[in-house]
Order: sequence, then structure tokens, then C-alpha cells
Amino acid sequence: MDIEFDNLSDLPSDVTEKILSFLPMKEAVRTSILSSKWRYKWAMLPDLVFDELGFPGVLYKHDKLVKMVDHVLFLHIGPINKVKLSHKGLNGTADIDRWILHLSRNSMKEFTFEFWKKPEYKMPSCLFSCQDLVHLDLSNCLLKPPRTFKGFKSLKKLQIESVTLTQDEFENLIVCCPLLKYLTMIDCRGFTKLKIDAPNLRILGLNCAFEDLNLQHTLKLTIICISLEANGDQGPVPGSSSNLLKLLAQCAHVQGLDIQNYFLKYLAVGDLPVKRPKPCLHLKLLRINIDFNDLKEVLSTLYLLRSAPFLLKLYITTICRFVKRDRLLWER
Repeated sequence: MDIEFDNLSDLPSDVTEKILSFLPMKEAVRTSILSSKWRYKWAMLPDLVFDELGFPGVLYKHDKLVKMVDHVLFLHIGPINKVKLSHKGLNGTADIDRWILHLSRNSMKEFTFEFWKKPEYKMPSCLFSCQDLVHLDLSNCLLKPPRTFKGFKSLKKLQIESVTLTQDEFENLIVCCPLLKYLTMIDCRGFTKLKIDAPNLRILGLNCAFEDLNLQHTLKLTIICISLEANGDQGPVPGSSSNLLKLLAQCAHVQGLDIQNYFLKYLAVGDLPVKRPKPCLHLKLLRINIDFNDLKEVLSTLYLLRSAPFLLKLYITTICRFVKRDRLLWER
């Protein structure tokens, strides 16, 4: 038995770190009993995952969950790279506030927060001081950036679901993330006009209700996946400008376009010109959901097809379906 412990103690640090990284957090902490040299190895893990896989025995035991998270966070040694807080037992907002405040004092690169309780969780202002964030994934929370917030200067990937923001706060959040490449928004609330000013944006995924989509300075945008919820505002307005032409003008470099649910109805609003459309020379893949009983949708689809002379792949569905998270066009 002593020989086994010696063998474990003599393992190189990069090997032990790799072993611990494959273990759920609860099991990683338990390795502290293996030997004196392993006692605090778990405390140097750069990636901290607090979810139901990491703590399977405390699904709804809030007090026990809080004790475990406190133990891991406040005994941690060294830099923190990635943090995930996702558990159905999370219901004490004061405890979560305390954890996020502690994490904001570290230079974490990735933060995932999934809150399952109602009402939505109000994210503390200290999160907006995390200037080293590269990936931010938030669910079911209220965001209220402080007036001093100047953006996440290093953020490249933003995913928000069931998040509430005002119109000005949303626009400011996007424009103040100059390196943003990947944006996903699902069922977000508090604003209906999507003005997205992101010069480095490559991938855009939307699944929510909105009245207007305005893409500015998005010349690097290559993939768009949009599923519009019904909001009653997409009806045809005689003589109005074409939403489809507006989109095509903003998506000159798009290579993949996924149009689902009511978004084609939104694009069908307005009058299309008779003359041949300006071609989208880069569009190679088109996935579209169409109601063949709607003449405007059919005509808009034909116009869109005429605008894509180098289209290689075309997928057409005739039933409405929601775009599921993590099953978007670019991940298939």
C-alpha cells in the first residue's frame, strides 16, 4: 500500500493535473486523502465546474452545496481560468453574490452561469469588472451594467439565454466588446430592436422575438442562424422598404444562412424590386423554413435564391421548428 502512495506522489505535476481535470469536482477534492503531496493538488485546478455532474449527491440540498462550493473557492490556490456555476440547488442569491465577487478578483477567462430558479437572478455589478473574460455564457438573469462599464475588452464569445437588458444596455454591451466573434441570443427580454455593431463578429445565432434587425460594421460575419418568435409585427406594409433587401445589403460576406420559424415572414415585409438583385457571391449554404401557402414568403425565397449564384447546399423545411441551443447551423 505504501508503494502505491509513493508512486502517486512521484507523478509529474502535469500528469496529476490531467488526472484531476477528468474528475468531477467532488471526486477531485477527495483525492486529498491519497497522500500528503496530493492534499492540495485539487486546489490548484484552473478549471472549476460546479454542476450536477460534479456534485451529484446534492441536487436540492442548498446548504450542503453552499458548503462545498465555499470549500473549493476559498481554498483555491493560483489562477482560475474557467468557472461554471450550474445546479438546480442554486437558490440563495446572497451566496451566489459572494462567489461572483470572489471570482471577479481573479483573472478568469471563461464564466458560465445557469440559474434555474424564479425570479431571474440579478447579476452583481462586480462581474463587469472582469476584463480578462474571453467567453461569457449567462442564463436566466438580469444584467444591469454600472455606468462606469466600458465593455469587456477581451471577450470573443457571448451567449445569453433568458437574459433581461434594456435597449441601450444591450447596444452598449455589444459595441463595447471590440473582439467579439461569436454571439448567441435566445429568448432575451427588455429590448426589441437588435442593433449589432461588431466589426469582428463571425457567427450570429438568434432565437427570440424582435421588431428590427440592424447589423453594422459586420463585414467579417460569415454564418447567421435566426429563428424569430411570433410578435405580430411582421405583417406586410404596402410601399415599405424590403426587410430582405436590407438583410442582403448587410450580409455581403455571409457564407451560411439559416432562416427558421417566422423570420422569413419578417423578411417578406416590404416591396421587392423587379430588377435582378445584387448577388451574394459568398453564400454557399442556405437552410430555410417556408410556408408555401404564403405567397410573399415564396416570392422572397425565390428572390433570395436568385441572389445566391454560387449556392452549393439548400435545405428547405415546411414546418416551424425552434432552433435548439447547441444545435445551431455552424455546429452541425
